[in-house]
Amino acid sequence: MVPRLCLMPPLSRLMAASLINPGSTENACVRNQHDQTFEEDINLKHMELLVHLATDKGLLILTHGAKNEVSSPELALGLKKGLESPYLMYQLLAFSARHLAFLKPERSASYLHQAVALQTRAVSIFNAAWAEINQSNCVSILLFSSILGHHLLTDTLAKRTPDGIDEFMTNYVQFVEMHRGIHTIAMTAKTQLMQSELEPIISWSASFTSRSPRGNDCQRASELVDQAESLGLEDKKACQLVIRFLQVGFDAVFSGEEQGNRYHMLCTWPMLGPPEFTALLVARKPEALVILAYYAALLQHGKHLWQIGDVSNNKIVPLTIIKGAGHEHIPIPEGDCAIIADFHSIKSQSSHSTPYLTTGLYRVVPGPTRYGEYDYEETKYVLKGQIDITDEATGKTHHLVAGDWAFFHVGSKAQFSTKSEGVAFYAVTRPMNSGHPNLVGREESTSKL
Repeated sequence: MVPRLCLMPPLSRLMAASLINPGSTENACVRNQHDQTFEEDINLKHMELLVHLATDKGLLILTHGAKNEVSSPELALGLKKGLESPYLMYQLLAFSARHLAFLKPERSASYLHQAVALQTRAVSIFNAAWAEINQSNCVSILLFSSILGHHLLTDTLAKRTPDGIDEFMTNYVQFVEMHRGIHTIAMTAKTQLMQSELEPIISWSASFTSRSPRGNDCQRASELVDQAESLGLEDKKACQLVIRFLQVGFDAVFSGEEQGNRYHMLCTWPMLGPPEFTALLVARKPEALVILAYYAALLQHGKHLWQIGDVSNNKIVPLTIIKGAGHEHIPIPEGDCAIIADFHSIKSQSSHSTPYLTTGLYRVVPGPTRYGEYDYEETKYVLKGQIDITDEATGKTHHLVAGDWAFFHVGSKAQFSTKSEGVAFYAVTRPMNSGHPNLVGREESTSKL
């Protein structure tokens, strides 16, 4: 009856509200009024949340199933287990409040307060009650972990932070480290769970994540990892593993499959990565950040889902840099007319309803830093001189010379400067801003080929 994508481990000593603006006045209010808020076992506000949980199919839209919605038997199972395990019931109500905060912006503060308070209470009860996983509690714990995982991911993606990418990365890594605990849950309770009502769901999820990738949407990321001299063998294995899962996710959203859940990987991917990959994110390794950008692109396919939203408007996406693409590094074949090399390819995430491809030349000279913020894609190929580009997602400055490429994704932010002069050719997925006056009337109306 609940989202089966983000299955969370027991979170000892976790203050569930920590991912929802830890320093906010809402959290302070929750702490000050904690005992008073829950003096009664039930109230009309709780009943509102319960009715919403039982009647709104959009609340748990990321669940597994052919019709991508919750069935009555699943809902009945969740509510039954919630009565047996109060921590599950409180978390169900918390997630219901979180959804209502999204649906009713005019009352969002009140619903967010309820969501924080109920989730804090759920974790408190769970930490006090949980001792070990056994046949009597394994289903409740797994359902609790799943709902909590969805809730935390929703908060992580929705949060606005003044420190930008650094604070987001800190919050995201914190979420991932908790989320990955599903492996501990699965391994310690697998026998009991495979004998429970959740067996079909667990089997389906295992089958989904073990699929072989079919498409080539992540091929460039895979090549970048293979060519990365700064990554060790184990780090490369970790990166290739998460890239494989990403491609399975892209395969699912592009296939339009009816059976199962095409959005399953959107919430599952963060916990599938090994600790080595998380360590690369903590270290802000460019290769790991590029992979995270691909995950952001995958999330864009679920932007119509309330838990995901339009992540491209909220997060800065790292650039893709290709050094040394000049002819001295790529031999030009003689005697044939052929493509020498494709340097980079990605499906456009531009919001323009009509597709565009605009080309032109770019020049930068010494002086004030120029700033660029992208709601379209751009590729720049340096023709001469040097262009210094600071990637605001990573803080790294790339010194590009003739033969180097830079690719800017939707959501990228960059600073441009130079100590001398630089000229580049560019292609962008946006309409033309202004043409050069010397080119007016020079476009041939009929090809002479």
